Amino acid sequence: METENRQVRKNLKRKLVTGIVTKFVLVAFSFVQAHLGPIACAAGTVAAAAMFGDKAYWVNIGKETEKVISEKKPQEAVKFIEAELAKYPKWCQENPTQAYYLGRQSNNLYFQLAKLKEAAGFDKNEIIDAYKHAVASSRYGGDAFMWLYKNTPDTERQDVFRQVFQGVSEDKQNFQTIVRYLEKSGDWSIFEFFLDTVFDQVPEPVSAAKSIETNLNRKGKWNDKFIKYCQSKPRLVEFVYERTADEFARKQEFKKAVDTYRDLAVRYKNSPELKAEVEFKICQCLFNAGDYNITLSELNSFLERNKTKGGKRYKDAFLLKGQCYIQLGEVDKAINEFNVFMIEYPETKEAPEASFFAGYCYMLQGKFDQAKEALNLVVKDYPESSFAGKAKLCLTRIENMTK
Repeated sequence: METENRQVRKNLKRKLVTGIVTKFVLVAFSFVQAHLGPIACAAGTVAAAAMFGDKAYWVNIGKETEKVISEKKPQEAVKFIEAELAKYPKWCQENPTQAYYLGRQSNNLYFQLAKLKEAAGFDKNEIIDAYKHAVASSRYGGDAFMWLYKNTPDTERQDVFRQVFQGVSEDKQNFQTIVRYLEKSGDWSIFEFFLDTVFDQVPEPVSAAKSIETNLNRKGKWNDKFIKYCQSKPRLVEFVYERTADEFARKQEFKKAVDTYRDLAVRYKNSPELKAEVEFKICQCLFNAGDYNITLSELNSFLERNKTKGGKRYKDAFLLKGQCYIQLGEVDKAINEFNVFMIEYPETKEAPEASFFAGYCYMLQGKFDQAKEALNLVVKDYPESSFAGKAKLCLTRIENMTK
């Protein structure tokens, strides 16, 4: 009963937050329409698009902005956007569940603000300040970075970018747009400047290196150059070391991989998230090596150390534990793990995996009605999931067995 009540409260909270956001945007837009005219209405559209990710609008945002600037008064648009941005910190404090999303989207808005200020002839320092915020934009980060690089004097450039990246925590890193933009430009010297600045300033350089590598073209020329760059940097020795362990795991040399990951876990003793990542990789290697009892023991210890349930890899460990029970033939225990997971995390990206394995377990037990219910949930609710195809195969198998 308590679990059901928790789920009800969660659903109500989500609906409440959505209603607050919608009301905020509509009230702001109505005020703009009544008092500030067409230029601010366009800016209001920017604000609304920033919150809800209006893809069609953002595709044409550059043209829309240029049109507004040429026909109306950009100073009024600047005032409106700045007023909306000034509200964000307080709003995010009052609505923490949306804080991360709004924070990122507000950086997109800063890019438009920078363009407006530039067109209106504002002081260059004000323009630079807006672009500095826009570097974290999920859409315009690369453009903002390049503008700053080209428009700040050589003597000031290093300081400007230090301010941009100084103390950026892992959850606020947004290197994807910048990395892809710079790789496409083909100018390694600018990219190396970016790397030097980032790794000198961020508190977790290994996490930053992982993020940057993920966004490089794996078949591109820069991938190998990036690894050689990392090998030359003392702060990135753990990153290179972990890549070695990953390569052992890829080649199915699981003992070597586990030994290397254990050494890394000791090195990461002051970095809880990085330590949790390699500890989970140890569990994966043991599972893939077929050592299910040892894996189960490692997973129990891992879950105990990460009781918050918000810790990195907690949900993955939860699911892997269920798979261990399947391999050990303890299907009832596996079902319990997957059902508990679906109750605790009904709307996470791992939900279709849990539902599939629950259905698979019921199928193994010959409980076909329960199996079909769980498997059909995957097919109907998560058709794009990689587990949808597997669920269909199981449903076909059940149909053949019950003819």
